[in-house]
Amino acid sequence: MCPATPIRTCSTRTVGGMGLTGLVVDATIRMLPIESARLVVDTDRTGDLDEVMSLMIDGDDQYDYSVAWIDILASGPRMGRSILDRGRFATGDEALASGVADLYGYHPHQLPSMPDLVPSGLINKLFCRAFNEAWYRKAPARRRDSVMTIEQFFHPLDLASDWNRAYGRRGFLQWQFAVPDEAGEVVRRSLERLSGAGVPSFLAVLKRFGPGNESPLSFPTKGWTLAFDTAVEPGLERLFDELDQMVVDAGGRIYLAKDSRVRPELVPVMYPRLGEWLEVRERVPTRTTDSAATCHAGSGSTERTQPPISSAYCVRASWKPLSTDSMVGATSAPPRVISSNESRTEARNLL
Repeated sequence: MCPATPIRTCSTRTVGGMGLTGLVVDATIRMLPIESARLVVDTDRTGDLDEVMSLMIDGDDQYDYSVAWIDILASGPRMGRSILDRGRFATGDEALASGVADLYGYHPHQLPSMPDLVPSGLINKLFCRAFNEAWYRKAPARRRDSVMTIEQFFHPLDLASDWNRAYGRRGFLQWQFAVPDEAGEVVRRSLERLSGAGVPSFLAVLKRFGPGNESPLSFPTKGWTLAFDTAVEPGLERLFDELDQMVVDAGGRIYLAKDSRVRPELVPVMYPRLGEWLEVRERVPTRTTDSAATCHAGSGSTERTQPPISSAYCVRASWKPLSTDSMVGATSAPPRVISSNESRTEARNLL
């Protein structure tokens, strides 16, 4: 555990702590049982933001997974037009009926790697408008029970290796916020600002969140989250400062794991329990030591786990498997934390 800190406190501060309190080097997690590596997906192409948000509010609880691609360059009556994909893992019978021979086969495909010669400025407003129009038009207006691979549904960007090179040497900026349900209007206002400014992006997604966990730096909050990528361009800083303030004023927060530019004074406002996290962080060694790669038991005993890692106090956490009966409406259960003097065998037996 973290020095002079209960191991439970240490683990909850490490989850979401972005490595600043140590690294989780050994964890046993609970998994949802599935019968195949295929998903059954429903698709709706919506004409504006109101339509997609209504569909998500009224129907997301009928699906295990839901994500909406949004055209953030669309404006006027088309603002927020989207492609909403929602689905669940297919049963064995459904996968076999679709022609799948290997129920658990996962065979991702990749195009040739993007060359590291793309000039900055290629991903501009003109390119993104054309791409977004084509992407929106190719989606079906309404489709039900389509069978997709894991790659098609969860990881479409992985089709292109090194896709980030398309942004050129200046790179790109990722921005993601979360706001509670009652502040859903922030989604509309942020899209109005982004489309009005012509911020070029072909990758923007809207999702709904359930409650966060007990970690002081847990990002999710029950409500909405909007995320997108855009090429780094002069003048973006002021716009994003305004958007950050809009989110904070609505009781929301920015995703720190993706952030590189939010104003420091906003962080404790977005994460009011930051002080709790800092208390633990101050007790964690900041230099590489031989003991920094050791799991510390409550008694002070140690157990070698791997070569030294800077500030890598090992947190071993075990989650019990989620039963099929409890899959619907389940929330994250508190982890049962295993101290270092418990054996790895015992940890595995918990499953």
